[in-house]
Amino acid sequence: MPEPTPADIQSWLREGLQAARAGDRSRARRRLLDVVRADARNEPAWLWLSDLLDDPADRIMALENALALNPANAAARQRLIALEAEVGQTPPPPAAPPPASPTPFPPELPPLAPEAEPEPGLVLTTGVDPDDDPLQCPFCGELTAEVDDRCPHCRRSLLAPGAWQSGIYLYLLLILLGLGVQAALLEGVLPLVLVALPGANLQRLLDLAGLGDGLVSVPFAVLFLRFVLLGGALALFLTDAQPAYLFGAAVLTLDVAAHLAAAWFGWLPARVLVVNLVLSAAALLLILAAFVSQGLARRRLFMTLDRDLAGGLSFYQRGQEHLRVGRVALAAAHLQKAVVLEPKAIGYYKDLAAVQARLGRWRKARQTLLAGRQRAPEDPDFARLLAEVERRL
Repeated sequence: MPEPTPADIQSWLREGLQAARAGDRSRARRRLLDVVRADARNEPAWLWLSDLLDDPADRIMALENALALNPANAAARQRLIALEAEVGQTPPPPAAPPPASPTPFPPELPPLAPEAEPEPGLVLTTGVDPDDDPLQCPFCGELTAEVDDRCPHCRRSLLAPGAWQSGIYLYLLLILLGLGVQAALLEGVLPLVLVALPGANLQRLLDLAGLGDGLVSVPFAVLFLRFVLLGGALALFLTDAQPAYLFGAAVLTLDVAAHLAAAWFGWLPARVLVVNLVLSAAALLLILAAFVSQGLARRRLFMTLDRDLAGGLSFYQRGQEHLRVGRVALAAAHLQKAVVLEPKAIGYYKDLAAVQARLGRWRKARQTLLAGRQRAPEDPDFARLLAEVERRL
């Protein structure tokens, strides 16, 4: 069985989440188990499995795996404690005795207001945090459907420039350029052969081919240069290299212009002109069509971490890049990963909380700030930011 690709894993994850929302727990379990078998570091899959598995021990294992990947997930940790207490693995934590004197910092937090109800059609069938859903909008963080091209909440486009598949364009270009290179080779070699023949044989062959003496009068250097340029373009297309299309367009534009000039001044036989113009013009039009197709190539944006990153700093920088172009939810996901990888970087907590607050995720912002304040209790920024978050709550 071939190794599943990242695209396969992402497709299985989306299929599992859709099945979970539709109430098909059995199918959702199968698909999500496929995901974690292929990628044991997929945190959203473990979180959803913690609600979909029937055996409490399996649910505990799924939560432990999710927390191993993201120890800062306070909601998952609370669910794990409650589940362990429910099955009797550990006794529930005892209630803390009231302090003898008021704590000077932080002040007692007010009770939290209930979360807003999700919009109709987006109600989840599990208790998993929807912020972990890869189908949330990368811009506003609201849940979307897989078939949406535009977020129904913020109305931002969910399509981005994607990888272009050369496909039929490359196949046809290889054929046309291959024929063009063969014609150029024949045109360069034929005059040398004809010149070496006796006069009578030369005239007979020219009359037979309908070429007259036009091809012989063209300088050999010009014919050789055309063969080299077309051959270079063909070699680039054989490697499917990206510069092939730009180089090919330049070479073919020059070739078509040169043949049009030759036709105007009568420098080449008619048959040679027609064959070369047809091949070069058809290849040039095909390259122009490929440019249009590349410009229209699009992919659906999902809430997934970029795979070309390693280390907390790279995730933090990518999060800032997403933030600059308005992908706020995607920025939050990358900043969250940066905090997990670099828990001692105090500034990451502040930036992550700011982005979470911008998304309206005030409870998560408070959890982030509390975690950061535990790392740096002397930092006055956390007191100020916590006060603002508590006021909003």
